[in-house]
Order: sequence, then C-alpha cells, then structure tokens
Amino acid sequence: MLSTKTSFDLDDGPFEVLVEHARARGWRLLNMGFIEDTLSGEPKPTGALITHLPTVPKVIRLRKLGCPIVRLGRLEHPEDTAVPVVLPDFTQAGRMAVDHFAERGFHDLAMFGHRAMDIVPLIETGLVEQAHARGCRCEQYLIKTIEGNRIDGEAAPSCSRLQSRNAKFIDWLSALPKPVGLLACSDHYANIASMMCKRLGLSVPEDVALLSVGNHRSTCEMMSEPISAIDLGRTEAMRVAIDLLERLIEGKTVPTRTYISPPRIETRRSTDILAVEHPLVARAIRYIWDRLDHDISVDDVAAALRTPRYKLERLFRKHYSRGMHAELRRVRLERFAQLLRTTNKPVSELAPLVGFKSPNFLHGSFCKEYGTTPRQYRIKSRQTASHPLTIS
Repeated sequence: MLSTKTSFDLDDGPFEVLVEHARARGWRLLNMGFIEDTLSGEPKPTGALITHLPTVPKVIRLRKLGCPIVRLGRLEHPEDTAVPVVLPDFTQAGRMAVDHFAERGFHDLAMFGHRAMDIVPLIETGLVEQAHARGCRCEQYLIKTIEGNRIDGEAAPSCSRLQSRNAKFIDWLSALPKPVGLLACSDHYANIASMMCKRLGLSVPEDVALLSVGNHRSTCEMMSEPISAIDLGRTEAMRVAIDLLERLIEGKTVPTRTYISPPRIETRRSTDILAVEHPLVARAIRYIWDRLDHDISVDDVAAALRTPRYKLERLFRKHYSRGMHAELRRVRLERFAQLLRTTNKPVSELAPLVGFKSPNFLHGSFCKEYGTTPRQYRIKSRQTASHPLTIS
C-alpha cells in the first residue's frame, strides 16, 4: 500500500488509524513524499491513499498503473469519477453551528472567515439555511483575499493597510448585537477573533460565544479562553478511506464521493454559556457550568452570588426558559452525554465528574431526558460517526 504526503491533516489520530489497519491487513506503508517522482525500482503498489488532487503527476502515474486509489480530500473534483474521494461535510458543519448556538439561546449569529477559503461557501450554505429554519439572524464578515504578495489584485499591503483592515473587522465585531454566537471558518480565524474580542474588551463567551471549524487541539486548547470547535472527523475519514480502498483492491465498486458528517462539537469554554441578558442570571449560569463536577444545589448558587434564593429563582424564570434546578440537571446531563461520546469510562466513573453522587440516579435521569440508556446512546453515537452519508 502506498500513501502520499499530505494536504489532508495526517495528525496523530488518522496516522495511528492508518498504521493499525495496515498492520492488521499485512500492508506495507510507503510515503511517496520520500521517494523520487518515478516508481521505477518499486513493486507495483497494491493500492494508494492520496491527499493530492487526481491530476497531480504522481497520481496520474498511479492511475496508469491501474492502481486502486482513494483520495482523502477537502472539496469535490471533476476527476472524482476516476478516483473515489472521502470529503468532510462542511455544509453540515454550518448547520451544526447554528444548532449549537440556538440550543444555548443565541438568536444573533455571525460568521467570520477569509474570502479566499474554498470551504466558506459550503459552511455559509448550511449556516444560512439552518439559521433561517431556527429563526436566527445571521451576519458575515470575510476579510480580503491575500494571494502571494497581492490583496484582491492590488499591491502587497503596507502596515497601515493591514491596520485599516483590522480596524474594519473590529468595527464590524463591535457593532454586532450582543450576545452573539460567532462561527469562525477555521481555528486560525477563531484565534484572531478571540484576540480582537480581548482588544475590544468583549468577554468570551458572555458577549461573544466563539465556535470554530477544525478542532486542532494545539490551537483550540491553548487560547486564554479554550475554543469550542466542530470536529471534521479526520480520524473517521481515514477509517472510511481504508475500508473503501480494501473494497477496490478486492475488485468491488465504491461510491464516487463519500461525505463524512462532523461527528461532534468539542465544547470548551468559548461557548460554555447561555445567552442571557440579565447579569445576575448570567453569573449564576456561569457558576453552575464552572462547577459541574461538584454536587452543588440551588442554595449553593444563591449563597455564592450573595443573593436570596427566592430573588434568583424569580429572575431565572423571568429571563430564562427554565428554573435553576432544571438548568443544573440539563447541563450535567449534556456534559455526561459528551463524555459518553468521547470517553470509554463506565457510568460509575462518569457520575462524579458531572456532579451526581448516585450512578443509578444519573442512569434514570438520562433515560428520562434522552429516551435511551447511556450504553445505547454511546453505541448509537459511534455508529452514526462511522456510517457517513454517501453520494455516488
């Protein structure tokens, strides 16, 4: 088996999957980035996983050899009919972003990216469609294209031009209604948006709840406010690509294009909030979310905020859709569901992490809320991640 070096993000997760499956199948891995352009002197490859376009010279040579090929890509290509491809579903990522914000009470949404990013129209389609369906307002800001030493066909920008461009984005960000849910089209642009919020004195997530597309941990985890992100399923894509390649090697037909729906949103502090305008209610919600691993009560929240319980309860019901006890329960169960999707720990170990003393009580509460057992939920979520939508 032959694998190319890579525009697809072959980080530790996908690479470990590749190595594991290669060993199980008795495949030898060869990285084309480490050999000459010709394949002379090498045995004809059994199959190839590529990340380049089908029209790259190396790939053309593989095609002439009759080598089974599967591409791990970002966007569709006319030659996909000859080289099947596994693609992330960026349109679904846009829809998921709207749902993530809407479930937290955000009605004003915005998108930030780069005009030259080829994935922006796909994300925008899903975002706008779902925002309309959810009754949310949505604005967009795309910075100017930078190509080599030019911006939109003009000469390279001076420092003053860059400052002017930044000022325009800051003006746009400042003018957005608050609180707002902001989707950045990559982790890099989420980083920029976070820094601009800090410059404006805007709080993340209280003023601007920030979500990105990508979920590179080296970026998302290392911000002053860790960034929530839509995971594009790179590891899942690798598993699917390997399965497709094996089917091709066996002489079977496979879909022309296979789309991987984002398997999850990794919720971090940048969206770990609900859109509530009253400052005392917002502080109470933040206190609850920050102490999910404590067995806190409504009285504990009121005492921490030095506010009579009856007053806080009244404000909650006036400015929020549910009472404090219901919010405590909802947030704990939401975090528990996330842990079920992302860890293999048993329920007995997860219960204390979300503030439940009794695993049995947690089990019953979860069944009532989600209509299924924690075990069934975990199995179904993983089956959904590993069975993507296919389009031939």
